[in-house]
Amino acid sequence: MEFNLRQKIFLKTAAPFLQWAKPEEPPVLGPDFAACIERNEEAVKKQKMLIHDWLNEQSNDDLATKFDENGLATEGEAKRWQGNRYTVAANSVKDFRPIVAATFGAPRLMADFNHWSMAAFFELEEALWLSFGLEPNGQYNGKKVAAVSQRPELDLIDIFVERRRELLRREFNPAVFGRRIHPADLYVWIKRVGLEVHQGFERMLLKMQLPEAPYQTADDMLQPGVAEKQKRPDEREKRSLAKLLVAIAIQEYGYRPDQARSPIPKEMQDIADGLGLTVSRDTILKYLRLGASELPDDWRAGRD
Repeated sequence: MEFNLRQKIFLKTAAPFLQWAKPEEPPVLGPDFAACIERNEEAVKKQKMLIHDWLNEQSNDDLATKFDENGLATEGEAKRWQGNRYTVAANSVKDFRPIVAATFGAPRLMADFNHWSMAAFFELEEALWLSFGLEPNGQYNGKKVAAVSQRPELDLIDIFVERRRELLRREFNPAVFGRRIHPADLYVWIKRVGLEVHQGFERMLLKMQLPEAPYQTADDMLQPGVAEKQKRPDEREKRSLAKLLVAIAIQEYGYRPDQARSPIPKEMQDIADGLGLTVSRDTILKYLRLGASELPDDWRAGRD
């Protein structure tokens, strides 16, 4: 694409505003964050318009005498104007909070879900910032993504973050020695409470639930029983699937684990039969009970 001189001058002068590409899926931190981004975008738009307005006031001949062919000012007045406008733009970008810079496209701030999808578990702070779509260890201009604003009081965005952190703490209680947040448990909780999270985060958690073909060497495949053993889910996988099953049974079918006899296991068996899948009622009941054993004591709150 060939740029004329006026366009080249704009690109050089407004460069700090044009250095990044906005992410297709920006961070998700509630309505107050959306309003904050809108205000920042409006401020950037005004700065760009000031540059456009000045350029539109200049004739082509004036621009040709004041700037070189690359768009850089060559004489006093034009140098001062370009330097001042560039400095204002650079300072505006420099002052962005990291989460705001992420929305504008600053690198290494949006979550690397390909990396985190390989994690066996999450710490609470990791789960918190990933749920927003942000890199837990991300930094911008020396400031951490996780840092609150420098104002004397928390702003609305900080309050939103603190409330999400408290929800995670109450659900997963990381104070318990050795407690880690497993992806399956996190996914079940998010779906159960209807928590709004970044779409990339939800896709990652869902993908982490899907079984993958085990790696086998040629020698392994020649040994009887090895392939079958590798296909068997471990105890953690069974418990995660059982928790997912009981969550769906409670949420969608009204299953009550505390009932002595429930029609739900038979209904679920009939659903499976209707799809040509043979699953015994006893097996369904076994996994419902296994999943129910993981329910917190206050799971009935708001349901009675």
